[in-house]
Amino acid sequence: MEVIKLGKTGQVSIPKAILNRLGLDGETMLLVETTADGGILLRPAGVYPIEIYTDE
Repeated sequence: MEVIKLGKTGQVSIPKAILNRLGLDGETMLLVETTADGGILLRPAGVYPIEIYTDE
């Protein structure tokens, strides 16, 4: 377990060792949820590109 500090603007930096362990990089989209016991849960989000087709 590692301790991190919440920045003045509410931003959190995830330590590089944890990112490496989870196979995440700095551009990964994350879902954030709160738990009933007051915790914060981060999970990778599935982001898929959308193609829009027109009659043209």
